[in-house]
Amino acid sequence: QQSNIFLATNVTKMLDHYKYYHLQKARMENIIFNSNYTHWTIVRPHVTFNVNRIPLDTWEQDVWLYRFIQGKYIVLSNMMLEKMTSFTYGDNVARLLECIVASGSDSFRQVYNVCSDDKLRWGRWLILFQHR
Repeated sequence: QQSNIFLATNVTKMLDHYKYYHLQKARMENIIFNSNYTHWTIVRPHVTFNVNRIPLDTWEQDVWLYRFIQGKYIVLSNMMLEKMTSFTYGDNVARLLECIVASGSDSFRQVYNVCSDDKLRWGRWLILFQHR
C-alpha cells in the first residue's frame, strides 16, 4: 500500500518561519515583561490535542485529515519526523486556565508552561495514527 505522506527534502522556506518562531515569541514576551502593565498572565501550552484537535507538525487537523482522506500528499520533512515532541491534553490546559482565573491577582505577572513528560517522535506519532 502506497503512503500518501510526502517527505519533502527541500522545505527551507517553510522551516525558516518555524526556525525563528521561538525568538519571535520571546521578543513579544519581553515587551510584556518590560511593560508597566501588571494584569497579564502568559500560558505556554505545548502541542495540544483532544478528540477535536489532533495536530500533525504545523498542519491543523482540518487540513491534514482532509488531505489524508482524499489521498492527497501531506508535506512533511524527514528532519521534522525525527524531532521529539510532547503533547498536552487540551482539557488539562483548560483546567489550568480555570485555576488562573479563580486565583485572580495571584496569577498576574506569572508564566505557566504546560507540557507532558511523555515524549514521542513525530514520525512515531504518524505511524501510530496510520494504524488506527
